[in-house]
Parts: sequence; structure tokens; C-alpha cells
Amino acid sequence: MIRPATEADLVRIEQLFGLWKFRLNNERAFSEHQLGRLIWLVAEVGGEPLASVWGELFPEHERSGRTMHVVAFRVHESIRRRGVGSALLSALESAGVERGRSEATLFVAQDNKAAQELYKKAGFRTVDARFARWEFQDPAGTSHVITEDQYVMHKMLVPALGTIGSHSP
Repeated sequence: MIRPATEADLVRIEQLFGLWKFRLNNERAFSEHQLGRLIWLVAEVGGEPLASVWGELFPEHERSGRTMHVVAFRVHESIRRRGVGSALLSALESAGVERGRSEATLFVAQDNKAAQELYKKAGFRTVDARFARWEFQDPAGTSHVITEDQYVMHKMLVPALGTIGSHSP
């Protein structure tokens, strides 16, 4: 079942994916989700949130109001290659269209071939490459710096039949 993330999901997602050091970022994202500035969906399998994805509605790199940026897409290894990730991504795209977004972007690590394959099958195309560097602090106050080579991917979103003209900005 695909549904919006709840506060109860935060701890379980952190445990399942080993995301303790990203807790503060996840809490900020959940707050944005509650305020309607971010879409956070989970795929629940057997009562567990085994896949999760965010869609930023106001990404820093694009301010037109047309783009949703896909972030923090995770699928637990126990359910990979079963269509759950594809269904979750599709649900996020639909939710973005419902919120008036007509395109989606994402950044994917250049060495993550499985994710690139999933995104290409979903209709994303590579439009650029970039070197990313970001800093964050974990709950213990330790600073971290992550760097990676990434591809920039893009997709035009198509409204489902019967939804044209029913979007709210």
C-alpha cells in the first residue's frame, strides 16, 4: 500500500535504512511534508514502510513552480525488483501532477546503475552531470561532508486521464 508518510514512519525508516545520522534532515523534511511543501510517500509491505520517497515542490535549483524534485528515494533490499519502487515513483509523480507540477528532476549517483535503470524505465532522461557536495550535522552534533558524482535526470509529467484542469498550484 502506498500512502503519505506519518510521524510514526520516521523512526522505522531510520532503522530499516540505517539513517540515524540523517535524523535532523528527515525531521526537517517531515515538517515540510506536514506544511504541504514536500510530498513524502511510503510503500508499506507487510505493515512495514519498506520504501520511501520525497518530492520537493519548491526545489532550490528551480523556482518556476512547475518542477518537483525527487529526493531520498529508498527501497529496502528485501523488496527490490518487485515493482514496488516503480509503483512508488509513479504515485509520487501523480501526486506532483495533482499539485500542479509538470516536470520532475532528480540527481542520481553515477555509480548507482540500478537506480539509473529504474529512472530510465520510468521515463527520466539524463540531461547533465554534476559534482555534488553537501554538509550536515547528525543528532550527536558531528558534522559530515558527502561528495559524489551525479547525473541530473529530467522527466515531463503527464496528467492522468480525467485530471486535466483539476490541479491546484
